[in-house]
Amino acid sequence: MARINERQKHLFQALEGVGTVSLAIGPQGITCHVVDYCYITETETEDRLDFGNGTHHLHIDWARLKRATCGVVEGRAAITFQDGDLVLFRIYKPEGDFPEGIRRMCGQLVYAGDPNR
Repeated sequence: MARINERQKHLFQALEGVGTVSLAIGPQGITCHVVDYCYITETETEDRLDFGNGTHHLHIDWARLKRATCGVVEGRAAITFQDGDLVLFRIYKPEGDFPEGIRRMCGQLVYAGDPNR
């Protein structure tokens, strides 16, 4: 699996400062929700998205995270992470909106093929 790139890392580091978020995976039938703060853990073999104490985490092929868009989904502020038109997962902010800096990062191409960009 591809490692996290600088644009992706910058976005997820900004999300660390937001506090508690809600992760939703599987918007096409079966869903899983995790509510806690999130952060990136970089190891020798992978970069993963951890929640809370790290018990709950996502193993991500970062090359598939090609786009992040901010908006409102089901009445809550959400960042939708996609691979082309395929929605991979969403991160919701339980209350209020995401900070302006995070909203500015959304909409940009997150992964452009080179994991070091």
